[in-house]
Amino acid sequence: MPKKLKKLTSTVSSKGQVTIPKQVRDRLGLVAGSEVEFEVDDGAVHVRKVPPSEGGIWKWVGYFERSGIDFPYKDSLEAVDDMRGRGR
Repeated sequence: MPKKLKKLTSTVSSKGQVTIPKQVRDRLGLVAGSEVEFEVDDGAVHVRKVPPSEGGIWKWVGYFERSGIDFPYKDSLEAVDDMRGRGR
């Protein structure tokens, strides 16, 4: 059983953003582009990693193939990097 993490804090920015502490990101396997969900319960917020779905960008691959459009990416992050001009 993984060791319980000590209580960690983070400050909410003026844009409502919070940095997830590195220990938490590492424990949950969160990387850039990972999705998390929030559940509010009696004044507490629970954050969970959203598992990669069968949908997402992959639901479009079949559409591209049927339309004769090549889909050369191995994952959605690679596609986004290419669209932003930062090809891997």
